[in-house]
Amino acid sequence: MDPNFALMQAMFIALAGWIATCYRIVHSQIKPETRRLLVVPLWFLWMALALGGPIFQGVVSAQDALSTGVSFSLGMLLVLFMRRANTRKSR
Repeated sequence: MDPNFALMQAMFIALAGWIATCYRIVHSQIKPETRRLLVVPLWFLWMALALGGPIFQGVVSAQDALSTGVSFSLGMLLVLFMRRANTRKSR
């Protein structure tokens, strides 16, 4: 299996799992403060679970998986910061 394809699949699984989990948390009885604290750790949990499979199978090296995970996480943080900055300007 192509390592890039395996990484793409793993990140898709991590993103889908994270979105589904966040959806369930938003519609739960958990306090809003606690919800905000759970978002980032849940992403890292889903990312670790998804990237663990290709690493364990030997398709992808741990360094490549870590590099992909970090770059994906930084991209998500950048989008969140830009989104927050735009909502402050529109007020």
